[in-house]
Amino acid sequence: MQRFLLIVLYCISTLTYATEAVSYKDLLERQWYGYSSFSAPVFQGGIGRTYERLYDVQYNEADDTFWAEASSMITIGGQEYAATAQVVGEVNKSSHKVKFHTYKRLRSNALPGSLYWINKSVDLLITKDTDHPGYYILEEIAADGTETVYTDRDY
Repeated sequence: MQRFLLIVLYCISTLTYATEAVSYKDLLERQWYGYSSFSAPVFQGGIGRTYERLYDVQYNEADDTFWAEASSMITIGGQEYAATAQVVGEVNKSSHKVKFHTYKRLRSNALPGSLYWINKSVDLLITKDTDHPGYYILEEIAADGTETVYTDRDY
């Protein structure tokens, strides 16, 4: 009888643990740090990289949409350039994807030469960070090998 009771308690605790998932609201309202790589012949190897942060996320559970601020920073020729934008997005819970795009550019430094800040639109897959339990990754890898990756783990 005791053995049966222990097995039942174990099964209940295992089921409870498995269903205790982080809500999309709790997950998305974290600060996210990451980078985007892009093709540009002016960079060594033809690939440039911006370092990014997604923050002040306000998630609306009623329609699975959100507003946030996003900042981007790039170093070119030893000089740092930065841009900040307001972004809007939506969550597709069935595919575990987050899609967001630039809504409004708030401020930016002019980039040198023919480079310019783009209004970003990304479609990111939400996955658990297997190297860091309890953390998550938002990731997109494009057909041309460029990528956008965010993590909720502060480097």
